[in-house]
Amino acid sequence: MTELITGDLEPWTRDSNVSGQKCRMKLRMEKEKVFQKDAATIYAEKALIVCDCGMLDNKVCMTDQELSGVLSALVCNEAETREQYDATLHLATAARETERFYTTANNADRTETVEQAVCAG
Repeated sequence: MTELITGDLEPWTRDSNVSGQKCRMKLRMEKEKVFQKDAATIYAEKALIVCDCGMLDNKVCMTDQELSGVLSALVCNEAETREQYDATLHLATAARETERFYTTANNADRTETVEQAVCAG
């Protein structure tokens, strides 16, 4: 998440992976709440909210036990979190398996290495 990176909150600089992932998941959770509240006020029958990342994107960067602990701290669980979405599109980072296409040239705030990008969430 670029806004955390620009605020010097890269997950790989935290005191632990779990604290970094918890911070990222909490931010995603709060942002989704804001969009849901705002969507409820528009003059349309339906609204489409598209998030570039979902709450469970960080699952790949944690053990099952770590994920469970973070979700518990955020007062939710994996099944409830997953079921709040009507659809999910899974996109993979170019840093994983197609490293030659991974670049930071298109975003000045992104400085992570290929290894860091694979687990940045």
